[in-house]
Amino acid sequence: MTRLEIREELFKLKDENYKIFSEKMIPNHNDKIIGIRLPILKKFAREISKKIDVFDYLDNEEIYYHEEILLYGFLTSMLKCDIDKIYHYIEKFSRLIDNWANCDCIAGAYKIFNNKNKDKSFDFLLKLLENNPTVYQKRFVIVVLFKYYFTSDYIEKACDIIFSIIDNDYYVKMAQAWALCEVLTKNYDIGLEIVKSRKLDSFVHNKGIQKARESYRIDKDKKNELDSHKIK
Repeated sequence: MTRLEIREELFKLKDENYKIFSEKMIPNHNDKIIGIRLPILKKFAREISKKIDVFDYLDNEEIYYHEEILLYGFLTSMLKCDIDKIYHYIEKFSRLIDNWANCDCIAGAYKIFNNKNKDKSFDFLLKLLENNPTVYQKRFVIVVLFKYYFTSDYIEKACDIIFSIIDNDYYVKMAQAWALCEVLTKNYDIGLEIVKSRKLDSFVHNKGIQKARESYRIDKDKKNELDSHKIK
């Protein structure tokens, strides 16, 4: 199948109501959204991976639509080959990301970050932050780190990286706030030390506390304690 034929197949999966919903959730991307629900797109990715030369598809970056970027990410997450080759295509995907949704949806699909190669994968993520990374590459690294590296042996190192990223972009700051909420739910003591240090951007600091206070995973006493640490 050619890239054009694959695009035509994607349009056959269009759901007009979901397109309208997605356009509201992803600002300034109306002309790039087909409108395909994620479970359907994941299923399509599995099916198409058996019919095409996946590497040929991934090497051709003539991609325009939001769902084509998601498809690229899903296909990359399914690769079974040399780990460095997989990193190569994840890096290519990270440069295609152009909104919070195709960033966050795919960040959680890469099981490679949750296997025996966690150290090597951690180093790979650090490299993505070198050489003038894009806003969404930064967000991608932040989301992957708190999804896969907030474990007892990595959480402090992951936090050091996440909160050392300096960027005034809203989507980077929101990812950091989300990460602060997650560390407070996974290891409250470490999270509280970060809050008490008051070294974070005030927006990240307060938004992270807000998200934590809205979480059912943190008890009332801790929520009250966090409230006392908000930056006025």
